[in-house]
Amino acid sequence: MSLKEPRQKMSKSHSDPKSRILITDSADEIRAKIKEALTDSTEGISYSPDMRPGVSNLLEIFKHARNSQLLCDELARDFSGVSMRGFKDAVSQAVISCLSGIREKYLDLMDPGSRIIDEALDAGHAQASKLAAATMRRVRQKVGIPRLGKRFDHEGKPG
Repeated sequence: MSLKEPRQKMSKSHSDPKSRILITDSADEIRAKIKEALTDSTEGISYSPDMRPGVSNLLEIFKHARNSQLLCDELARDFSGVSMRGFKDAVSQAVISCLSGIREKYLDLMDPGSRIIDEALDAGHAQASKLAAATMRRVRQKVGIPRLGKRFDHEGKPG
């Protein structure tokens, strides 16, 4: 859910870029966004989506970033006695750890000197061309069109 409006989905179309975490965000950007995430002034960490949507949102983000099997209520109890700042630091670290491998792979792929995407496109093109050529051979055979490469004049005579 949105870091700025916890009852709404996180969306890249939201006007505030601090409302969402992107895989391209650096660790510092992630920390800053979570630090500024909307919470409340109630003391402690508890899970109550209706009463504390911001804190509950951060608990859910933490749960998924850590791939935890614990319920959000249980995670909240684990954070009892932790300040909001400490909790947000833990959420930040969990998200940073979760996204680090994905972010690095994305940056490798998008590097201007990288040939990974070009090689994948070339391999896909070669495979598609091979399949298309086989299909076209069958089509020409069924329809009775001569092999490609032979040229015909306007009267249909080889030329």
